[in-house]
Amino acid sequence: MQAIQDNAPIDAFLSYREGETRVSEINEQLKQYGLRTHYFYDTVKPGDPVDEGPALSEARCIVVFLGDRGWGKTQLQQVAAFRSTGRRILPVRIGVISSADATELDGLFSRLLYVDLTENDDLKLAQLVQAIREANDSPNELDPLSRTGSESFRTSNASSDEPPTSARIVHMLHILKDGSDRERLDALRQLRALHVNDSGALAYMLRRHLRGDFAVGTEDNFAAAVRSPKRLASIRSWMLSALIQLDAESNSDLILQHLQESLEPDRNVRFWTLAGLYGRSVTFTDDAIDLAQGDKEPEILLLAELMRRSSEPELVEKLTTRLQSSDFETVWQALRALRIVPVPPLASVLTEMLFSSASDTALAYDVL
Repeated sequence: MQAIQDNAPIDAFLSYREGETRVSEINEQLKQYGLRTHYFYDTVKPGDPVDEGPALSEARCIVVFLGDRGWGKTQLQQVAAFRSTGRRILPVRIGVISSADATELDGLFSRLLYVDLTENDDLKLAQLVQAIREANDSPNELDPLSRTGSESFRTSNASSDEPPTSARIVHMLHILKDGSDRERLDALRQLRALHVNDSGALAYMLRRHLRGDFAVGTEDNFAAAVRSPKRLASIRSWMLSALIQLDAESNSDLILQHLQESLEPDRNVRFWTLAGLYGRSVTFTDDAIDLAQGDKEPEILLLAELMRRSSEPELVEKLTTRLQSSDFETVWQALRALRIVPVPPLASVLTEMLFSSASDTALAYDVL
């Protein structure tokens, strides 16, 4: 969660009927984008006054949630009071809306385009975020929420072709899921340029996906899988690489889980998760290496050894022996680890391989 000063203006007042549990989750997601929200259970503690009038007066816009439970009496009063100020109202659907409820408040949910967040949807959440951010520029509720469609991805500076940050991170997430390996690599390189709020929001989305739709075990449930089961481990690996770049320290527990064979059965995911930690100054690197040194897969074990003691003569000798082996798998395992951790004393061995028989085999790429 982003730190927000107590005297900062309220970006959005969240209005809902008591018992709508979906609102709490959406509130947390909005805060991950760096927005300051007024959510009753965040703000009002036991013993505090329950009057939300001051917050309602201060808020730049009001986000009105409506779902299966219909309107609440207090909620109707809040929205009616906010309408009189002329500031922007953003309707959000979180369930089934009856025809009667749709006609309340002069047909608020039939007159204005609402955002449907009945289910988790990163793109629609980003559209809501952008609409809240634009509330200062277009406070009137008659400014239609349809701007949260394609127009919402324009910047406030008409001369710039740079998309708003909310659109950018949704695009990055899409690339990590469905892009080519080259596109995914480009996306990883762009992570450092993200604003701190967007980094936090993207990290939040990645954690949610890694524990949800792309978690270990989803490959076994073909009917419920969000992608081809054959692709899920690869997507998970790219997501972990992105999470490590964004905020490895805060996500150490999740990252370490994917280095344990008992929790992460895919060897490639374990390898690239460990590889992502190489060269990064994180406090749990030794823990990660310890876990990897117990791995049964040779390339992961070799990578762990290289990360811990790459310059030791004994290890250099061991790798030299592997590289000179006639067994393809033995050589490939060593080359794969060396793609992550360079060992200068092996340069002559690798050069010889490149200009020998290895140049005519599938090993040539790994040698390079």
